[in-house]
Amino acid sequence: MNIENKTAMISLISEQAIPNVMAPLLVSPLPEKIICILPKDTDNPSQIDKDYERVYQGIESALSQICRNTNNAICMDIQAGETVLPYELNEIKEACRRERERCSSEGYTVIYNITGGTKIMAQAALADAKQGNCRVVYVDTESRQLIEIHPEFEAGNRFQEDKLRVIDVKHYLAAYGLGLRIFKGQQAGYSGSQKEIAEHFKEAACLIAMHKEGPNLVKKLFKTNEGKDKTYSKILNEFELSTSQRVLLEEVVITLNKGLNSISIQGDELAIYADGDLYKFWWENCWLEWYTFSVIEDLHMKPVTDWKYNLPWNDVKFTWDGSHSPLIDNQLDVAATRGGRLLICECKTGSGVTESEHLFQLSTIGKRLGAFADLVYVTDYPDLGNPFSRHEKAKKQSVRALALDILIVGLEQLPYLASYLQEPDKWLRKQKRQFGL
Repeated sequence: MNIENKTAMISLISEQAIPNVMAPLLVSPLPEKIICILPKDTDNPSQIDKDYERVYQGIESALSQICRNTNNAICMDIQAGETVLPYELNEIKEACRRERERCSSEGYTVIYNITGGTKIMAQAALADAKQGNCRVVYVDTESRQLIEIHPEFEAGNRFQEDKLRVIDVKHYLAAYGLGLRIFKGQQAGYSGSQKEIAEHFKEAACLIAMHKEGPNLVKKLFKTNEGKDKTYSKILNEFELSTSQRVLLEEVVITLNKGLNSISIQGDELAIYADGDLYKFWWENCWLEWYTFSVIEDLHMKPVTDWKYNLPWNDVKFTWDGSHSPLIDNQLDVAATRGGRLLICECKTGSGVTESEHLFQLSTIGKRLGAFADLVYVTDYPDLGNPFSRHEKAKKQSVRALALDILIVGLEQLPYLASYLQEPDKWLRKQKRQFGL
């Protein structure tokens, strides 16, 4: 690369890491060097503010991982630059000037990124940019715009979302000082083709969620009390599910070594055929996660949404990086990123859906992961999210979730899950209005 074409970005640092991860990915040309100006501790000016230092470390970690993941197709040198008292205008202007002149002497064209920092830091950076005739950009995450502040103010440049596809779940978590690990749960007993079983499970989960009787049949199967609407039969070590009207059992089945052997819709019937032990485990624990993942995967294949996602069957846990014990070690059922935002779906079935601890856990995670995490509570519980419900437990849980900024998807909304996941912030606002929150 010719020396004249090299670009350096000087970024101001504040509380949120993700906008400063997005900024260098959105500008053109991509910067080869990123200099971060960090605030000092106002109570102890000889020290860097520790909170902002952690933000910088998150930005550096996320961008470094992105560079490695793209095999250096994106290549950025991220450095901590000068430290400043965040409300001392002249000190900040001088720090900006020194960083700009240092970059210029090395042959870099300088771009200022004023997305972070205090207003006074932004004012100082803009003043120096005018002195050095530099571009100034600002990432507006609300309107999804990259705004050019200088040399000419130019709003309305919508994000080129393609440029943000490189941010995956691991990178997002790294920006907030979190690590990611995958564990296999209870897969050890499986045999046969894992991929074949996985694909079949995914297809089965979609049929269950989309069929009007699907989730209800799951509930009936695991009622502890006997009732006229269901029976159990043990035939050749397999379960068949019956209703008072007809037996839901397909004559011709797709045989796998283990797992859910067959599921299909026959008119208004839902036909299920499976081995007993894994069948019970799958229904009690996994079918809703598979359905949620499958919806996200389908969205990923549509260019207008283009989701990146984690493994569906392997649950996700995240922990604080470092040698100390994690403050949170929580299982995420389904995690995905889209356009620099993180989506977390907690999937719950059965009576535990109305327990408050799941919501509080999810809320705690959301607070730790910043303003760009969307939280969704996906359940097979009837009337959840319905403001006109007479079901007291459902109504209380709905209000509790919305008060914690968690979007609710209940039984009746499952067929439309894709719509909710495409625009979770819009649906959350709508649900809050419906409940008067």
